[in-house]
Amino acid sequence: MTFRLHLVFGICLLGFLPSFAQKIRYSYEITKEDTLLVGNIPDIVVKDLPFFKSREDYSTYLRYKRFAEKVYPYAVQAVKAYRELQTDTEKMGFFERRRYVKEKQSELKAKFEDPLINLTKGQGRMLIKMIERKLEVPMYRVIDDSKGSFTAVYWNILGKMNGYHLKEGYVQGEDKILDLVIDDYDIPD
Repeated sequence: MTFRLHLVFGICLLGFLPSFAQKIRYSYEITKEDTLLVGNIPDIVVKDLPFFKSREDYSTYLRYKRFAEKVYPYAVQAVKAYRELQTDTEKMGFFERRRYVKEKQSELKAKFEDPLINLTKGQGRMLIKMIERKLEVPMYRVIDDSKGSFTAVYWNILGKMNGYHLKEGYVQGEDKILDLVIDDYDIPD
């Protein structure tokens, strides 16, 4: 009877918490009287909804949340790709590195160009801020490291025309509402 209860609990846990389903590891403990399903559930952080001074701040928070939900998977992939690029090209020569970066860029472009081209300016800004915060490096330096100074200058000028300076990077406390939203979306290493 107890085994059935634990099994039902385990199945319900998987059904109600699909985001944890991949992170839970199960094992069985068999004793003389009973069989237990044992699972290690990752830590969960529960936060209270922040208090806002005005309705405008609250609507900005909700807008930023929508943006973050949309671009979070791309930010995770971008950070992962940048870190892989750094480790893979660490001991390469200039021309070999350049060729490798060009190949990786064409792979990533084929995979992500269609969804990323449809992002709004706000979503693009959120994506850049999430990447900058995780890497702790301004986007200008990321582009400079991977594609070169000329390309970094080009994208910085294009960014300035759209009201964003790639050299500034992410500054904690500059936009408190943005900080609240990015804190909720932790990009894994």
